Amino acid sequence: SLDNLPVAEATAVRPPVEGASGAQGRRRTMKGFRDALTEAGKAYPHLEVHWEEIHDRWNEHLTDLGLDPELFRYQREMNADEGEAAGLFAVKKDSDFTDLLLRAVTDTRDTDGLADLVGGFGNKLGRRAELIAERDFTAGSVDLLGRIVEAAEARARARDIHAGAERRTRTLARRLSARGVRERVRAGELA
Repeated sequence: SLDNLPVAEATAVRPPVEGASGAQGRRRTMKGFRDALTEAGKAYPHLEVHWEEIHDRWNEHLTDLGLDPELFRYQREMNADEGEAAGLFAVKKDSDFTDLLLRAVTDTRDTDGLADLVGGFGNKLGRRAELIAERDFTAGSVDLLGRIVEAAEARARARDIHAGAERRTRTLARRLSARGVRERVRAGELA
């Protein structure tokens, strides 16, 4: 059905259920739509996906399938005569064209999300100078904090070296004191 066409980016390469649409993302570009149909054609050869960019080749392909290309031309003319396509693109102001594009690419059920998104971008653009200053301050702070960390590590290493030297000095002093006592006792015995 038309609901299963890959017009929006899916969350997964293939939908978890055969025939179910995995579309949940933003609308696809024409190239993205074509790539998705081509991938579907590779995954499911029975679909016989065929894509032509040149109108004459498309007519030849329809003729090869036993379909009359004139039927499609009649359908296009009927749509144009009914004013559907022609009326759709008849805009008087730039804002009308913008509204047309927004209606074409957004899900009308979720316009609040679009409003929030546009509002968020507007707020960010309004705070850009502040955010740039904050970024620069943060980068400078990180550099200075890095220097402080390096100095603290060097200080900790120096303290460890000093504590080790102090332990060795105390051990040597105890040994020398004990030897001095032994030497005095021995000198007393020899005298």
